[in-house]
Amino acid sequence: MALRTTADREGGFLWEGLQRTLERVTAIPIQDSHKCPFVIPSVYHKCWGSLMGKPLPMELRRRVVDFVEEGYTHRAAAAQFRVLIKFVNDMVLLKCATGSLEAKQQGNGGGHGKLAGVAGWIRGRINEKRDLTLDELVVELRDVQGVEAHRTSVWRHLRGFGLTHKKKLAGGRAEAA
Repeated sequence: MALRTTADREGGFLWEGLQRTLERVTAIPIQDSHKCPFVIPSVYHKCWGSLMGKPLPMELRRRVVDFVEEGYTHRAAAAQFRVLIKFVNDMVLLKCATGSLEAKQQGNGGGHGKLAGVAGWIRGRINEKRDLTLDELVVELRDVQGVEAHRTSVWRHLRGFGLTHKKKLAGGRAEAA
């Protein structure tokens, strides 16, 4: 017996119909993904791939701005290129402000946190006193350098140097990192 939903009893869709639709969606190749009429989270990756956090291509950015500069509205450009109106607005503003359509760098880039300025001191201190504990290093950073940092931040910084935690052998002390 087929599983039917409440909507089916009222003239809606059949469960089997939904299953067939899902099978069609997962069978769509990535290059034909624009034919997929809706997004279902479980098949999102199969349909579009992982697109989160990636800037849209320069060619699309250029074509959208050129379309608006030809006299079309932002809404018309969004409909033509199947993008959000906010994207069109942002690209036009970016072109006016910078003269370029290059995407801004994502992420923090690293190397400019509060511990970046004392990296040499930390490395020297670890080389000088090999059995320095993490908590002692945090206290010294605060007292000597005037840098207030959480012990997790200091640990991540040390791990960036390639220092790791050495487990103690049975009955002995751990070797300094």
